[in-house]
Amino acid sequence: MEVVTGIRGVDGLMLRTETLSGCQTVARGEQDVLVRDECDLGAVLQITDTLYATAIATVQDVMGGEERATLSGNILLEVVHRSAMPSRPLVVTRHTIPFEETVSLTGDEGDSLCAGAVVKDVAVLSQEGQEEGSRTLRAEVLLGLNAQAARQRDLCLLLDAYTTQGDCLSLEKQEVRRALAHKQVHTAESGKLTLLLDGQTPVRTPLRAALRPVVTDMTQAGGKLNVEGMMEVTLLYMTDDTETPQTYQTEEPFRMCFACEVSLPESLVLTTSNIDVNSITSDRVEVKYILHLDCHDVQLASEALVTQVEQEPAEEAEPGILMYFSQPGESLWDIANEHMTEEYDSPKTYIKEVKSINSLTDVDKIYAGQRIVIPYYSTELK
Repeated sequence: MEVVTGIRGVDGLMLRTETLSGCQTVARGEQDVLVRDECDLGAVLQITDTLYATAIATVQDVMGGEERATLSGNILLEVVHRSAMPSRPLVVTRHTIPFEETVSLTGDEGDSLCAGAVVKDVAVLSQEGQEEGSRTLRAEVLLGLNAQAARQRDLCLLLDAYTTQGDCLSLEKQEVRRALAHKQVHTAESGKLTLLLDGQTPVRTPLRAALRPVVTDMTQAGGKLNVEGMMEVTLLYMTDDTETPQTYQTEEPFRMCFACEVSLPESLVLTTSNIDVNSITSDRVEVKYILHLDCHDVQLASEALVTQVEQEPAEEAEPGILMYFSQPGESLWDIANEHMTEEYDSPKTYIKEVKSINSLTDVDKIYAGQRIVIPYYSTELK
């Protein structure tokens, strides 16, 4: 959106401007990288095959350089394997894979950086290891990296304008949001669910649970972000009736409080990791997890700025006085803008007269609902 920053060539012009600070993105970069790692799987797990894996990535630090940003962080990898253990045909292993990668930036040099990472694909494979019964896990994780450089700028913006001579000014204003700062938010909290498998075959051994959080409400207060929603749960478990794993799907409400504030809650992403399942009774299962919050946040401020200016012919006016009640947030400048005419050579002169009539000594001490006598010229008195 374009805004008016100044007006020229108008007689008796009075401008109200303010210098506002803003944050502008000056460079961006995106890059896909393939991260590889391998580790040993102990013989005690009796792993016979590796089935699939899930992963999430977090950026812990970002360093700037000439036309580039270096991102470092961790990949949290969870791998599901088939096992020869009769009581537990599936086992889950967890691995942390560090990464450090460079992203090229296109644009100008900034004074701050923020970055993020998303997992685009995961491939895992296990083969027989050197020790009897052990296996070696090989993993490839495709990361999508992004980085932005931003620069702080001071802008002199037009808030209001009027004339004391000649034509009148008609101003069109709109609420405009400006960026104050960019930041990458990452935080995590632990959670717990209790599942009641009413009407299901009794649980012998819970194997694994898959969770998908769906947000229904978010509130912010006191530096905290409260998130509520429904957790979609798929539970995989063993029973005494069959050696084939059984599944159970349900939705459970959840509520989580994160130690952060975000300006754009619609941009946050929730993911889960470190999911553990344990039997409480034959029909109750406890699910523990860690809920991660990621967000590329932009701190915003909003002002009513002038977007269009038009000149209109002024009508001749006769002098008078008006009993006026000030509005919330109003100043003597606002009153001068509304009622001052070309008979006064400047807002300062008009405000001085208003203060004299009302015995005002401090411009700042104007309260909502205060009665003020103001001089003005009106065409209605002719």
